Amino acid sequence: MTPFKTLKIERSPSEQVIELLKANVIGTPGRSMVYKHKNVSEKIADTSNPFFANLSIRNRLYGTICLSKRNVCTFGKSHQAFYLRYFTFRESLRASNPNEKNSNSSSKIRDEVASLMNGAGLDFDGDLVLYAYVDSDNIRSRRLIKEFGFKKIGGFNVIPFSRFYPKINPEVEIVNKGQIDEISTLLKAYYIDEQLVFTDINPKNGNYFVMRNQGEIVCGVMATPDEWEITELPGLSGKIMMRIVPKIPALGKLFQPQYKFVFLESIYCKEGFHEKLALLLESVLAHYKLSSGTICLDPKSKVYREVKKLKLGLTQKIMRETEIDLVIKSTDMNMFNPDAAFYVSGQDVL
Repeated sequence: MTPFKTLKIERSPSEQVIELLKANVIGTPGRSMVYKHKNVSEKIADTSNPFFANLSIRNRLYGTICLSKRNVCTFGKSHQAFYLRYFTFRESLRASNPNEKNSNSSSKIRDEVASLMNGAGLDFDGDLVLYAYVDSDNIRSRRLIKEFGFKKIGGFNVIPFSRFYPKINPEVEIVNKGQIDEISTLLKAYYIDEQLVFTDINPKNGNYFVMRNQGEIVCGVMATPDEWEITELPGLSGKIMMRIVPKIPALGKLFQPQYKFVFLESIYCKEGFHEKLALLLESVLAHYKLSSGTICLDPKSKVYREVKKLKLGLTQKIMRETEIDLVIKSTDMNMFNPDAAFYVSGQDVL
C-alpha cells in the first residue's frame, strides 16, 4: 500500500517524466553555469535502480523526484545509499518568493516529500543514506537542505582539462570486458580511504583506459563522452567564453555553447606516474575526437593532488575550477567523516 496520497512511486520513467527532465534547466543565473543536459532519455534509462516519486494532477505531471539506489563503499565497507538524481517541479508549483507562505495543497506536497526523504516508499536495508550535489548559491537548493534535513558534509571541484590537438598514445590500452573485475579490484583498493565510492564500470556507459609500466597498470581512467547545452557562464571570463571563444577557430575547438566533452572519472594513478596520466588523458580526448574534458574531484582526495600536478590546458586557466556542495541525510551520520574525501560518480553528474 502506498504511503502517499499525492505522490506516486514508479520504478520506470513515463514519457511525461522524460519530457519534463528534457526541459530541466540546471544552475543559478549570474552565479554559476546555466545549462541543460542532452541525451536525457538515454541517461534516465541508464540510471541505477531508480525510484521516481511523481506528482500528477488530472493526468498531467507537475514534478518528479528520482532517487537512484546503489551499493557504495565508505572506507571500504559496502552499504546501500540513494543518490538524489532529479528534483524537478514545474514553475507553477514553486514559490516565487523564498519567504512566501505556501498554500495548504503545497504544504501537503511538502509533507509527503519530507516523508519520502525519511525513507517512505523506498526499499532499503540498514541505515537510510540519501545524498545530493547542490549549488550553494541556489536559493532552492538551500531550501532543500533546510526543509528536508540534509547537511553539507563535503564537496568537489569541477576541473576543466583540454588540449588543442590531442594525440593518441600507442601505449594506451582499452580495457576489455574480461578485465573489468581486475580494474574494479584495483579501484576498490585505491579509493579505500574515500566515502560513497561508486565505480560502476560499464562499457555501455564509458570505456576504461590504462597505461602500464613493465606490465603493471600505473594509471587508468573511465571516459564518457557527453554534451551539454550551455546558456550562461558567470563573470567576465564566462562572458568571454560564451561570446568570443566560440568565434575564434582555434579556441572554438575547446568550447562551444553546445559543449561536447569527455567526462573523466574513476582515475587511478600510482604515485610518481602523473606524467603518464597526462598522456593517458590526452589520448582519451583524441580517441573521442574531442578537445575538452571534465574532471570532478574532492580537493581532499589523493587523486586531486595528482591531477593538479598536470598541465590542465587553456580552458582551466579561463574557466578555473567551480565548487559544488555534497549534502547528506542519514539515520547514522557518524559513518561519514567531513575531513575525509568523497568520491564523485560521473553517472550522477552527467
